[in-house]
Amino acid sequence: MKILLSDDFYAGDKKVPGPINSGNAGKQTEFFNKLTLLFDADFVGTDRIDTELIVNKNYNRLDWTDSYGRSIHNLYTVSIINNWGFYIKDWFTLKSGGDFTYSYLDSSDLKLINKFDGGGYLTAEFSIKKTAQIIPSVKLFYFKDYPIAVPKLGAVFYIGDNFILKNNFFRVFKLPALNDLYWQSSAFAEGNPELKNEDGFGSDIILSYTKNKILSAESSVYLTYFIDAIIWQAGSKGVWKPGNIGRAFYFGIDSSVKSLFSEYVKLSISYSFLLTYVLSEGFTFESDKRMPYQPVHNLGFSAEFNWKSGLVLFTGHYSAERYSTTVNVTELKPYFTFNIDFSQNIKILTLFMSVKNIFNYFYYLVDGYPMPGGSVTLGVKINYEKKFKDKKNDKELYKPENL
Repeated sequence: MKILLSDDFYAGDKKVPGPINSGNAGKQTEFFNKLTLLFDADFVGTDRIDTELIVNKNYNRLDWTDSYGRSIHNLYTVSIINNWGFYIKDWFTLKSGGDFTYSYLDSSDLKLINKFDGGGYLTAEFSIKKTAQIIPSVKLFYFKDYPIAVPKLGAVFYIGDNFILKNNFFRVFKLPALNDLYWQSSAFAEGNPELKNEDGFGSDIILSYTKNKILSAESSVYLTYFIDAIIWQAGSKGVWKPGNIGRAFYFGIDSSVKSLFSEYVKLSISYSFLLTYVLSEGFTFESDKRMPYQPVHNLGFSAEFNWKSGLVLFTGHYSAERYSTTVNVTELKPYFTFNIDFSQNIKILTLFMSVKNIFNYFYYLVDGYPMPGGSVTLGVKINYEKKFKDKKNDKELYKPENL
């Protein structure tokens, strides 16, 4: 068994321009701290039982100042994740556990708000002569006075030495986030405390192929039917507000290929095709209306060249045009971004450089809010490792991965 304690800290002081048509540039300061405790035991009385416990404590502070004044937001979050595995027979395994999150928001613009989410799950894995697996599972979400069951049925088929075929049938369920419900009302945006939960169902088929020392590839086809999907849109007065779209249908194909021929050169390419249909507000399949901010085509690629003490990584991403509303009037243009990352180790130091959007492409993810142009980040990381030895037996006891 092992116990790991880690802490992440981030602080930033930023100039944020806001909407493209706003002359009210603001200053935003951020502070984030995440403390994590991990307990992992592969042996709980017997080697047929294992468990994992993860406890996270997060603090996120956002301070915004502009010509209208100042607002301060403090978000405290505690989450607990516990998983258990029971290896009853060689062909039968039970897995259970749960995750719970408590969020507490103290904002100068809102009253004190707290939110509790969580649920438990039970999964059974049945193996059939090492050629297939049947995996039924169910998760119970905590919701007000009664739980909501989210079932899933999966199957895995091992075809020869290189192919794996997976098939899943599942329910889709998602609770609104704090921002969706309680975003402070202003001239630009407001939350919607009347939001319904996202619901729906779907299925997918995934085929993966692996050829040792050559490549790995995976392709999936999926269908999803959404009920009350949550979408942020700008209303007639230009105020952004989340709402539930009555019905929506998704048909998608995801494919990726990765090279395995060298540990010093890693190449990958991915492509996704997503066709969406809005099936509410009087629209049907024949109306051919797309869901907002869902491009039909996405293409990505990467090339990593590494040596013992460093690496250089090239990544690119292309996204096709998208619409900003369900009526598909306003169209956001396609965009392409290209990034370069470099790092070099010098003893306990790692020097790194990151160049984002190297062609300084001007584009939007959300209508009216341009994304940052090209940027260069330089930095230094310190990695200290120490080996602990049993002096009597001269054996290494533990080597921290990263202190």
